[in-house]
Amino acid sequence: LMLIMAVVSFIYYRNRKYEQELAGLIWKINPKEIQFHPCTGYDNLGGSRVSLTSQESADFSSWIVDPHGLGVYRGSLVAIKEIRYAKRTREITRATKIEMKKMRSLHHDNVNRFIGIIVQPNFICVVREYCAKGSLFDVLLNENIKLENMFIASFVDDLLKGMIYLHDSEIRVHGNLKSTNCCITSRWSLQVSDFGLSELREGQIYMSQDSQLMGLLWTAPELLRESVDHMQPCKGTQRGDSYSFGIVLHEVFSRNGPFDVYYEDSLSGEEILKNIIHTPYFRPSLALVECEKYISDTMIACWDERPECRPDFRQIRMRLKMLFKGIMKQNIMDHMMGMMEKYQSHLEELVEERTEELKEEKKRTETLLHRMLPKVVAAQLMQGKDVVPETYDSVTIYFSDIVGFTALSAESTPVQVVAFLNDLYTLFDRIIRQYDVYKVETIGDAYMVVSGLPIRNGNQHAGEIATMALELVEAVKAFQVPHKPDVACLLRIGIHTGPCAAGVVGKTMPRYCLFGDTVNTASRMESNGMPLKIHCSESTKLALDKLGGYLLDERGLIPLKGKGEMRTYWLLGKQEAVVSSRPSEANVEEPLFSSSRFVRPCSKQA
Repeated sequence: LMLIMAVVSFIYYRNRKYEQELAGLIWKINPKEIQFHPCTGYDNLGGSRVSLTSQESADFSSWIVDPHGLGVYRGSLVAIKEIRYAKRTREITRATKIEMKKMRSLHHDNVNRFIGIIVQPNFICVVREYCAKGSLFDVLLNENIKLENMFIASFVDDLLKGMIYLHDSEIRVHGNLKSTNCCITSRWSLQVSDFGLSELREGQIYMSQDSQLMGLLWTAPELLRESVDHMQPCKGTQRGDSYSFGIVLHEVFSRNGPFDVYYEDSLSGEEILKNIIHTPYFRPSLALVECEKYISDTMIACWDERPECRPDFRQIRMRLKMLFKGIMKQNIMDHMMGMMEKYQSHLEELVEERTEELKEEKKRTETLLHRMLPKVVAAQLMQGKDVVPETYDSVTIYFSDIVGFTALSAESTPVQVVAFLNDLYTLFDRIIRQYDVYKVETIGDAYMVVSGLPIRNGNQHAGEIATMALELVEAVKAFQVPHKPDVACLLRIGIHTGPCAAGVVGKTMPRYCLFGDTVNTASRMESNGMPLKIHCSESTKLALDKLGGYLLDERGLIPLKGKGEMRTYWLLGKQEAVVSSRPSEANVEEPLFSSSRFVRPCSKQA
């Protein structure tokens, strides 16, 4: 009697434990136990082709799309994939619970471990073991990874061993085999993942129709045809897995995605699916695949239109035994370590190259900023400091324009005008680089330069501007308008010395601007000047007299708008013995982007 009671108690305990496991004590995960980590891709390898947070990852990635893809569960990294529904989450049937219990019992080096699911009102998260190198899909499409024959053979062998174990287990069928569901561990071992749970996938919604279509490119034709709308395939079969393996094998050797979808001029995912469903025999092309005949024959056998004629995974492994000849248990890890060293060296070179590119781009950015703003102001902005407006007791401002520019523009095409101004201002820029001046702006034919700010230079600002203006006049006399060589370029210059304020205005496109009556007066000096002459105010004349060496001629009193009558002067030249000439620079200022070249238009008018 005691023995019978013990047996009954044992059976009752075992059944109760089994029912508790089915009820969710084993497979159901409390979301509070997972610490989510948003991620943008897998580590190293220079970045994954499929980013975990991008929409494209919905097409192929075997991990969750958004908002999370990586988490920590009970101290271990886990990968999380979301199955979302249009309305409420599907009821988890007893059959699915039994399937999940069986999935948790699977233990194989080439089968990704299923941990459990998180059940939410309108979606389910499948939690699996995390694989650091991403998926086989990522590896194949990463051009930075050079796959040697032993690596390829190792991946294929791991895939076959994982599928043989899966087909021999209680699960029996993968049902969703594709390169995105072949995970690569940190030791470069392949694990099959995302198998089973076909009931939970029914009614799943996707981020886009394209992502859903692309995910079906590995599915066997008969399964696509059996489904109602060809968009939700029926539960997989072992022979359907053989077909999917054939597509993956083709991917491994072509590295262009399923059906060469990433090859230029390839069909779209929708076009490929229509051909698979409605064409008796539509398969990937072998034209771009470089492999032995026995490998291509294996692909063709796996693609057979008749499911019963497709080889099972043991037969496939026998067909590919020549591929695995080079894989020796005693040297595969040595080979992988050697490959890892090569990859490490390659990555170091890649990092060094990218660092140099980053430095070059940083240098270009700083150069561009220095051309837009004074160097001291640009340095303050780069340090995150606010540029406080500043007043200056005495600066000299230069204004110039081109007499007859409006008429010249009317007789020219826009491109010819741009070419003309580009050549002229390139000449001006080369000259002013020799002086302690700052070019404030160019608007159309107007050219504005200042000396004495943002770095004060004592009383030298008037001399810097005057000497620069004299050189500009001499240079422009020899300048020819590109599309009108017979037309003289008549430069009109005005100079004024006085106080002003300066500061950076704006955030989106900051500009260093000058403010004050000195700016207006300098502009009036230019507009009331004459071609190929330098018109100076009395304050500039006094500043130049203090410096000495400059020849000026009084023009007399002239009316200036808003100023009344002012005594002005013409700057005629300088005494070489007193004012030394600046050494001319032969080299033009280096362009920011070497590929950018200004193309001169034809001089013939349109």
